[in-house]
Amino acid sequence: MSQLHQLQRANKNSKEKPRVGHGGKRGTYSGRGQSGQGQHAGRRTRPAIYDLMMRLPKLRGRGRNSFKSLTGKPAVLNLKDLMKLKPEIKEVTVTVLLEAGLIKKSTINKSSGKIKILNNGPISRKFTFVGMTLSKKAQESVS
Repeated sequence: MSQLHQLQRANKNSKEKPRVGHGGKRGTYSGRGQSGQGQHAGRRTRPAIYDLMMRLPKLRGRGRNSFKSLTGKPAVLNLKDLMKLKPEIKEVTVTVLLEAGLIKKSTINKSSGKIKILNNGPISRKFTFVGMTLSKKAQESVS
């Protein structure tokens, strides 16, 4: 008579273990096909949406200059600097200021042609200004 721990089956178990590929519940090849590059780990196809995105026109930002003004700041000139002009000059224009050397051509290019007159210093003559802006206090002292 055998002991309980020595019992064996009369017939061998006829069921074999199913052959399963990596990845579990899909059978031998686990949905990866038979062989080739697509079967192995790390294989990735490029999503088609990437290529569509590359073809689309982009709206680019202005980068680190996004807070800078597109129109430059005006070139600044003080009233006391106008006293350096010749006494016979009554009308102040951009060309008069360039000829007198009070402003440079490069500053006008940077400021996109704008000039602003500020009330800084005394003024003893009357001027008329053409093609430039004046600050409020400069307007009061000129008129």
